[in-house]
Amino acid sequence: MGGYPSSPLYEDTPLGKPKMRLWELTSNSTRYDRARAAPSDEEMRTVWTVWSASFFVYATFNIIVFAGIAASRKTRRRPFNLYLLFLMIPDIMYTLFCAFQCAFLAANTGFVTPSDCQWQSFYLVFGLTANSWLNGVIAGELHRLLTFSGRRRRYFPPTLQKVTRNSLLVYAYSALLSAMGCIAYPWWPHRTDLLNGLVCMPMDFDTTSTILFWTLFVPFMSAIPLLYTLYVGFDVWRKGLLPPSGKRRELTIYFYKITGVFLLMWLPGVFIFYVLSGVTIWAIYAAPLWSHSQGAVAAGVSMMKKDIYDAVMDFVWCRSCKRCRGSDDDGDDAEQAPSSLGSHLSLNERNLSDRAGLQRSVMNVWNNAQPATSDTVPDGDSHIDDDDDDDDSDDDSLPD
Repeated sequence: MGGYPSSPLYEDTPLGKPKMRLWELTSNSTRYDRARAAPSDEEMRTVWTVWSASFFVYATFNIIVFAGIAASRKTRRRPFNLYLLFLMIPDIMYTLFCAFQCAFLAANTGFVTPSDCQWQSFYLVFGLTANSWLNGVIAGELHRLLTFSGRRRRYFPPTLQKVTRNSLLVYAYSALLSAMGCIAYPWWPHRTDLLNGLVCMPMDFDTTSTILFWTLFVPFMSAIPLLYTLYVGFDVWRKGLLPPSGKRRELTIYFYKITGVFLLMWLPGVFIFYVLSGVTIWAIYAAPLWSHSQGAVAAGVSMMKKDIYDAVMDFVWCRSCKRCRGSDDDGDDAEQAPSSLGSHLSLNERNLSDRAGLQRSVMNVWNNAQPATSDTVPDGDSHIDDDDDDDDSDDDSLPD
């Protein structure tokens, strides 16, 4: 099988510039040649313009949902909601960066410097890697939740500090893997190149690099965490860990919907980029429009959770209410449990308008102020000490 470079033109062509054109392909051209053959400059400007406009729309919606969650103190302090925020950051990053860069490419008819090409490769791989591994981390936490529930053991959700630490570790790993594609030494078997004149991303260029690409790079980029996520789903189904009803079931299904969106939007895109790139140029035109919409679609799915929807609507309409300040009870008891006398007073002060309401409030405060014995757990659960349990853990206490 022929490899890259297969033409003297390749040796003198700077990174980010088309190495050959579609009309220069012959019957002897390899698939590496076809993946690098670019259409006309006018056609590329049109594609970049359409991409840029579409990506700006996707990013705007994603930013609105992100800002709505972040603006609500109560909503963002729930560990699984914080994971959702960290999950949205890579989506916003690569969609927004690509929107600006595509506008730049349309205005300049291509990449101006090799570093522009390397930068695009970096943030595209970073976004895909971070999203994949964060989905895997969330799947692992949901598996722990359901396992504890199935064994009648009390589950303590991760603290906000632990969520932040795990997410930042995923970001650091993603940045390291992304930087490997920017190494330009001749002996390095993994490098960035220009796909059909339109997109810079890591590409294989000969038989050796193809083997390494699919056996090392793709698994460590996304295949391992996504396969693990699928395994968790299978294990939950096999062991019957998913409750028939309740908040745990709703939370698990909710996050698997977001993971499903990621798989549905990105797997076809990756297949088109790396398998069909040498077959038809129209596949390359359509793939980014489909794949980059994943962040916006996932943001829309995230609003199926009531507290997320309320937070985003409050942000959009600039509502000044208790829910915006994060001091009300929105009915989502699956992810929080009252932890202080003051919280009970604020939650029940609306009942003080009549005598019966006052009596109920006093009784609730009295009951919750009583010290619990160490060997008593509601609903028959056995208590599991968790060193990470602190003041933040009450945000996501999930009763059966």
